[in-house]
Amino acid sequence: MKVHFIENTKHCGEKIAFLPDTQRFFKVNLTGEHLIKDIENSVTKDEIFSKYPITEKQYFQYYNIFSEEKEEAQNPLHLDINEFETLNRLVLHMTNDCNLRCTYCYANGGNYHSDRTFLKRDILDDTLELFYSSFQNIQYIQFFGGEPLLNISMIEYTCKKVEEYCKFREIKTQFGVVTNGTIMTKKFIDLVKKYNIAVTVSYDGEPKVNDIMRFDKHGRGTSKRILKNISKLNQYTNQPSTIEVTYNQNHVENDVSIQDVVDHISEEVPNAYIHLVPAGATDEEDYGVKDLSIFPENLNNLVEKHLVNNPKERDLPASYSLVDRIVKGLINGPQNIPLICDAGLGTISVSVNGDVYPCFMFTDQEKMKYGNIYSPNLFKSEAFNSLQSKIHSFSIKNNNKKCKDCFIKNLCNGCLGLNSFHSGDPFRLSEMTCDMFKKMTEEAIIVLANQ
Repeated sequence: MKVHFIENTKHCGEKIAFLPDTQRFFKVNLTGEHLIKDIENSVTKDEIFSKYPITEKQYFQYYNIFSEEKEEAQNPLHLDINEFETLNRLVLHMTNDCNLRCTYCYANGGNYHSDRTFLKRDILDDTLELFYSSFQNIQYIQFFGGEPLLNISMIEYTCKKVEEYCKFREIKTQFGVVTNGTIMTKKFIDLVKKYNIAVTVSYDGEPKVNDIMRFDKHGRGTSKRILKNISKLNQYTNQPSTIEVTYNQNHVENDVSIQDVVDHISEEVPNAYIHLVPAGATDEEDYGVKDLSIFPENLNNLVEKHLVNNPKERDLPASYSLVDRIVKGLINGPQNIPLICDAGLGTISVSVNGDVYPCFMFTDQEKMKYGNIYSPNLFKSEAFNSLQSKIHSFSIKNNNKKCKDCFIKNLCNGCLGLNSFHSGDPFRLSEMTCDMFKKMTEEAIIVLANQ
């Protein structure tokens, strides 16, 4: 892939040459930029010597680094889930109900577009039979809702059943749950300890804003309950492992910065990973972040402040998911993230009535449904193959025209569900979100290149 040049805002007249394939970067002047472009364009060695006052040794130093970044054919990639021995993640909806009525809930208060009901044993049994007969192993089962802890007995039953499959096959399936954090019983804590369940709590990281967005059926805020329950859970386990934050326009309007949220959570839940993303919303909804430039600005401030104070320590304290992915990717060297989103290519979700989707965010959306667990030959059906074909064309970056030549292809990812929020089409990238990721990556490169 061609070298990407970034204006070095720390030094006037200087640029940074970023090599997307190797994720290396170098500060260069204008002459260096032109030389690199000539090497990329296969200008002969004799022509280069006639244009630039460089030695043969210098020429080969440039050539050996930058000739490797010439455009290469991006071969289409095909991933057939029928050929996978392992499914990365199976999402099981325990409930189609919730005790909260969060403003930005894509699940319509937990029931999506169906009746409020709980997962039954027969559906669960047949779901596990289908998936464990279709895959040698399922790495991770995630309990979801609605609010899954409303159906705690089914979580316990599922764990027992899965352990039976694992014991018989001599495999290991990990468990996780996404909860709003307002329910914390002794039974749940015991299950977390017994089955080593990874707990993700949804909490927006600042009590005032959290209570504006996340409230119960009576309009009462949830912050005090959530923080109390997190403390209770952490007293007996090493959980929660993750706090999930939806950063929204109410944070901005209440002068709560991204860093304020990160610092607050790091203080309240010191060992939890912070998964923080901007709220997905249409133009008509007022909670969507209006100006995403605050994300690259925060990255710049966070990384620069840390590296100035700790020049030899590259692990970022009090950081969050979007920053970690970019900065650690740049620091740790070449990596390949082949998918925009793993919905349908690593994740499959099953609703309380047994309907099967690429992701939980598409529950009750007919056009994004594979079928039902009782559909004959589900994973070879016409409906399944038709939807998979669309996912292949879009989510595999080498197959996507907008992604395959993008300089952050190996560092970014996206979300089909959030695409639906922005445009109504899961297979249309959000230009605003793409621009945010590009700018965040450039800011990280600028800071790291100048240390």
